[in-house]
Amino acid sequence: MKNTHTMNCYLSNLSYFVLLALLARQGDCQYSSSRCRVPIKQTSGHFVLDANHGSWPGSGFCQAISTKSIQTNSYRVEAQLLNHKGWRGVNSGHLGLIYNAKDWRNYDFVYFRPHSKNGCFQTGYTVNGVPTFTNGISAACPGQNPPLGGQWFDVRIEVNNNKAKIYLAGKLVRQVTPRYPGKGQGGVLVANGYKNIAYFRNFDITHYHNDYLITSCVVASSGTAGSHFVLDANHGSWPASGFCSALNDKDTLNSNKYAISAQLFNKVGWNGANSGHLGLLYNAKDENNYDFVYFRPHSSNGCFQTGYTVNGVPKFTNGISAACPGQNPPLGGQWFDVRIEVNNNKAKIYLAGKLVRQVTPRYPGKGQGGVLVANGYKNIAYFRNFDITYYDNDYLIRSCVVKNSGSFGNHIVLDANHGTWPASGFCSALNEGSVLSGVHYVVSAELFNKVGWNGVNSGHLGLLYNTKDEKNYDFVYFRPHSSNGCFQTGYTVNGVPKFTNGISAACPGQNPPLGGQWFDVRIEVNNNKAKIYLAGKLVRQVTPRYPTKGQGGVLVANGYKNVAYFRSYKICSN
Repeated sequence: MKNTHTMNCYLSNLSYFVLLALLARQGDCQYSSSRCRVPIKQTSGHFVLDANHGSWPGSGFCQAISTKSIQTNSYRVEAQLLNHKGWRGVNSGHLGLIYNAKDWRNYDFVYFRPHSKNGCFQTGYTVNGVPTFTNGISAACPGQNPPLGGQWFDVRIEVNNNKAKIYLAGKLVRQVTPRYPGKGQGGVLVANGYKNIAYFRNFDITHYHNDYLITSCVVASSGTAGSHFVLDANHGSWPASGFCSALNDKDTLNSNKYAISAQLFNKVGWNGANSGHLGLLYNAKDENNYDFVYFRPHSSNGCFQTGYTVNGVPKFTNGISAACPGQNPPLGGQWFDVRIEVNNNKAKIYLAGKLVRQVTPRYPGKGQGGVLVANGYKNIAYFRNFDITYYDNDYLIRSCVVKNSGSFGNHIVLDANHGTWPASGFCSALNEGSVLSGVHYVVSAELFNKVGWNGVNSGHLGLLYNTKDEKNYDFVYFRPHSSNGCFQTGYTVNGVPKFTNGISAACPGQNPPLGGQWFDVRIEVNNNKAKIYLAGKLVRQVTPRYPTKGQGGVLVANGYKNVAYFRSYKICSN
């Protein structure tokens, strides 16, 4: 073996009975391969693992362990795999991922069997190179078939301390308890003895914590801390080291119309709390390619900066750096609100609720984003209340079937045909274009029940009002299917419906609203009282849960196969 002391990544000591070993590069890192028929090789953008020799389980795995490691027990390892051939053709084999690698002979693993529907995946671990299956799991892959041979497929493992979630093609296969302590090192394997040859590409291992992919941060001090998240960018140089970033990998919308928001807090920079570069990333193609805006607490004339990244490198072509109109830069040591509203190829950037600038992003609209801090400026920042929500024509559309919801002609569709009640809460449209000050206002809309679990005359649709935010508000909804329970009042707390002191009753002097027809709903709010009207007739006066605030919208209960429309939404002073 050639001397490796000048290389960038650490090479495991390949003692024991290694059949063949070689170092292969991908980007800046290497792989230590062992126990394969021929040395690992790279060709046409992928790596080849040849396990066409030996016997199972005596010969163990042909494997490639990445010498890139992360000093954390919360991480994600992923790769694209392709089964090239096995003992029974392309759809036979055993190929998967290594994780929690103590060394090249001791690690946890999962592999997939293209040839077995009921045994789609297998978990286990190795002890001194010997595959061991005590407490291992072999089962079908829920909701999908085994991966097909001759095709690339995605495998991902999310490790969080003593738990690991295994994903195939983006779908959860199983959560397991690994044998080894969480350690951010892994690779790819193929079982010897089955005439198997497999390919892999796009292997990556990334700090992963509470649904966030954390990239290029000081790992030891980044992550969740109480009610907020810490991003430690106190290392590297700018712009060479790019951004310390947290990409939210859970909340992704299949829409080019959305709003992304968070509260940010600049803890410290090179010149104290009022120096730094922190902001939001959006339109994320992946963790290295996205649009961004950041704010400079230390610069009035350069309050904000827009740009984009290409393979992790910050770019400023057509970027804008300027003062924030009508306000100073955000102060360090204080929480401040940032929001971006994306509509196809336009994005509106807001600071503390005020429009900063409309820009044309570099990347196509995609509902995924996160938070970033520039490396190289001794910067540490916090964030909390990150949210990404479907946004269409001044409405924040939340917890709906996204692809079917939004503007259609002269009305807006709310598709609540998913989830369960009450766990999934409401599919809702919060109007952000009209917000009134004062304690007297009227909110109204025309509603239309399209379908529910029992046809057009079944469902739960109504208005929300006194909105603290999109998860906390008062509401009333109507039941086309129930004369005695024509209406229901209540409120939400962090998105959870609550009915303490709520009222469910008949609508005096009239039947419930019919499905398949437009009907009018109006709420008149006066200080701590609210009058609810259906078709112009008073239904009930109630005492709301929340303080009076002139903001509202429309909602439909999830879990009842309900689809509803609304139009002519209005809010005005009373």
